Amino acid sequence: MESTKNHARKAGALFLSGFAALALQIPLASAADFGMGVAFEGSGSTVMVPIKTNTLLIEPQLQFDNSSATGSTFKNINPGVGVYLRKELGPLFESYMGGRVAYDQNKQTFPGGDFKSTSFSLGPTFGVQHFFSKQFSLGLDASLIYTNGKQTSSGQPDVHFHSLSTETRVLLRAFF
Repeated sequence: MESTKNHARKAGALFLSGFAALALQIPLASAADFGMGVAFEGSGSTVMVPIKTNTLLIEPQLQFDNSSATGSTFKNINPGVGVYLRKELGPLFESYMGGRVAYDQNKQTFPGGDFKSTSFSLGPTFGVQHFFSKQFSLGLDASLIYTNGKQTSSGQPDVHFHSLSTETRVLLRAFF
């Protein structure tokens, strides 16, 4: 069990060091296009702030959900960032590959008690996008997400978990 945790930590450190290596190649901000975007996925939508350089796409993102029903509340916040290498496939298409890192906090309150979950996730991502113009694009990407976290429930012992899942998203981006 302990060796699995060590391997996961080493893999996470290696993945994050890749982000650091990419970040060192970022040109000056004056050569970047900034924008706004939204990703539609199975669990809701995510707001993004894409920053496009000649070779990179850096995308801070935030998913937030706050809802309630009779006697119950649900709050979820998920900030993250994606860093991708861009490759032109033609005058209107490009591909990108890299990865995303995110933190997820989920809290549910209901008449029988409370439930709380916190986790970190990271995963390689590959995508393609079509530019309708220089400012607007429609994209599709797929990720293999590794998640490691902890769940706490009222009157129950804490549960530590890790999982591997896939995620596909449809993305709309607008650059200024």
